[in-house]
Amino acid sequence: MDIRDKVQIDAIKDREEYSICEYGTHVLIYNGTYGVYVPEEILMLNPKRYEKNEDLAKLNPYDVVDETRSATIIKESITFSGEIANAVIDFGREKTWIWQSAIKKFGKRRMYGVADVHMEGEEKKIVVVMDAEGNDLELDIQNGKVIKKNYVGRHIQNYDSMLVLSHFKGHPMGGFGGALKQLSIGVASSSDKGKDHLIERIESRHSNHIIDAAANLKFGTKDYELINIDNI
Repeated sequence: MDIRDKVQIDAIKDREEYSICEYGTHVLIYNGTYGVYVPEEILMLNPKRYEKNEDLAKLNPYDVVDETRSATIIKESITFSGEIANAVIDFGREKTWIWQSAIKKFGKRRMYGVADVHMEGEEKKIVVVMDAEGNDLELDIQNGKVIKKNYVGRHIQNYDSMLVLSHFKGHPMGGFGGALKQLSIGVASSSDKGKDHLIERIESRHSNHIIDAAANLKFGTKDYELINIDNI
């Protein structure tokens, strides 16, 4: 069952636990721990029966998509107010937290991201499930000899373009290989069975520590500035 249907059923069963915010074409259904954007055409519940949460107005789905950075759930957890939360790290090595109850609801194999939003008078980080809208997107590979289909996260449809940064490898074909690898990993399907193996290899070989050590030795930096190229 689609996660959007599951959350709607939960909200219908326990109306007092959920609040909503309407954005025209979508409704955000929120229970204080996680929320789901539901398009009006598949909305089952009646928004008029739920408390309106004006604090959620800053979470317009289109704005959140623009601000979201890819992130990974790591094996680090804390207990807060009797509940367990897992660490989530984005590519800037900034850490935030997501309740384990939310992970269980959405699943570990989802594509997670982090976005900075202004809510309740302060800046906050939220964890975004980038492929919560159902199954992966299937793309045809034209003239593919071995691989005929490519499965990517469905939210790729929300973007007009992608900027790919690839390092030079020293031989002509390497440049193309690096660009293709970046694209493949960056938009890979969350249901790809190889994802867990890749993460295990990264963690078991202390890749994160290698990046930290390289930065300490002045071989590059982990600090960078994100620039909105739409305004350039």
